Amino acid sequence: MTTTHRQGTYTNPTGRHSHATALRAAEDLRALLLDGCERIEIAGSIRRGALDVKDIELVTEAKFRPDLFGGVGDDMLNEVIRLRVREKRLQWRGRGGGAVSEPENLEGRRYYALIFQGIPVDLFNVRPPAQWGAILAIRTGPADYARNLVTRARERGFKCEDGRLLYCEGSSAGEVRATPTEQEFIEACGYRYLPPHQRR
Repeated sequence: MTTTHRQGTYTNPTGRHSHATALRAAEDLRALLLDGCERIEIAGSIRRGALDVKDIELVTEAKFRPDLFGGVGDDMLNEVIRLRVREKRLQWRGRGGGAVSEPENLEGRRYYALIFQGIPVDLFNVRPPAQWGAILAIRTGPADYARNLVTRARERGFKCEDGRLLYCEGSSAGEVRATPTEQEFIEACGYRYLPPHQRR
């Protein structure tokens, strides 16, 4: 992944990490979780090339093991995360930011709060009806840019709901506007696609 830094002088406030440190950790974590994912991408401020970073954000699409009848079986991302925690290479994160024991109701998770190499991790797992393009664009941010995407989508006759775009008007009302890629989502919202480091 090629990342372009914004211009400026790097400072390291308490609780933040240099881009290089966070990127190395994110790439290490990506490799640790890859076996449980159809795809996994680094998002957030690391992807935008911010000079300092408070956390790691990942967008994933889990693999599923087929069941005996050819249907959808176990969520392999859950299995891999649990394994990495047992190996003490990853920790669960509580609301206060510290490490906690395994949460309940992990099946069907769309969000995981973790700690890796001392850095908070927010992992966003794309599950239907959510679409990859919408989640990757929104979770790459920054926050104002993501809010503006949603506002512009409404102006163009869509609503962003459950991680997807729905038509709001006419004979297509309620139907999904497919956005399998980030560029398709951004352009459907009425923005020109820009690389992450240029988004404001």
